[in-house]
Amino acid sequence: MKMTLSALVIAATSFFSCTRDLAPTDVPSLALNSVKAKFPQALTIDWEKAGDLFEAEFEVNGLDQTILVDANGTISKVKQDLLVTDLPAAVDAAIKRDFAGYVVDDLEKVEINGQVYYQVELENKLKTVEKVFAADGTVATVAYWD
Repeated sequence: MKMTLSALVIAATSFFSCTRDLAPTDVPSLALNSVKAKFPQALTIDWEKAGDLFEAEFEVNGLDQTILVDANGTISKVKQDLLVTDLPAAVDAAIKRDFAGYVVDDLEKVEINGQVYYQVELENKLKTVEKVFAADGTVATVAYWD
């Protein structure tokens, strides 16, 4: 199961290397409506074509959001920048316990087909470490969404 999930995530992220900008009029209405319904606070949405999917990028409260949606309006991935204060307590505790001396440099909440993960980039004076955590604070075995 873990191998299947990892393969799925890797395959899905490969779409991002082949994107092209789209005007909102070039995006299927079901995809537009799905993103607008889930994120009504998104005022300006930049659209790209990513393989068979459509990628919507926008800001909410100053934080970047990225959505992958198909032509039928089914959202498969959601990526949201987070503040450290928004981390679940279990993830925060795991970082403090296992990465003492590191500072959180970049933090994103990623939802892939209903599963929520927290991508964390940690830095100290010597190196940068990227980890993905499940909400319970365990290190997840999934690829990153770049």
